[in-house]
Amino acid sequence: MTDVATLPTNKPPLVVLRDRLEQRRNEIKNALPSDVSVDAFIRAAITSAQLNPEIQACSWTSLWTSCLRACRDGLLPDGQEGAIVPFKSPQPGSRCTPDFCAGLGAAVSSSG
Repeated sequence: MTDVATLPTNKPPLVVLRDRLEQRRNEIKNALPSDVSVDAFIRAAITSAQLNPEIQACSWTSLWTSCLRACRDGLLPDGQEGAIVPFKSPQPGSRCTPDFCAGLGAAVSSSG
């Protein structure tokens, strides 16, 4: 797996992350409920990675999976509704794997 920070490019990791999310804009839109803006979701994911550089070291696959789980739950990964939480894997040489911690209040209120 390739982490966001070590892609073969001269772009900074946050730019690579933004580009990858923008390339998947339609997938994100289809996965989000209609009341959540795609732009707000992408901005929240990028801001989270900017505020927590460990997210940038996560594999793209695990980060994308976390984003899809957030979309499924209709939550923004903004640190309030939910957060992408990197954690070290016990396997030697592995990077971080983010896990999406859903905001219970937002999940309950959106379910009716």
